[in-house]
Amino acid sequence: MADSSPAFKESITLCARAVQLAECGKLQDALVCMNRGVDAAPERPAAYNDRAQLLRLMLRDEGKREQCS
Repeated sequence: MADSSPAFKESITLCARAVQLAECGKLQDALVCMNRGVDAAPERPAAYNDRAQLLRLMLRDEGKREQCS
């Protein structure tokens, strides 16, 4: 169900920005932005899913660094 409230729209915008940051390799900044997206509209399930995907990406990235050490 789509919601057109300002908080819902803000969450979508923040999560989209977080994806852009992650694509640029700025994972920590992306997580901060994603958390703001979740906080803006806690009733928006997609924000939690997006954050989970980011956290998985961060774990994979950390694992790659450990293998290179």
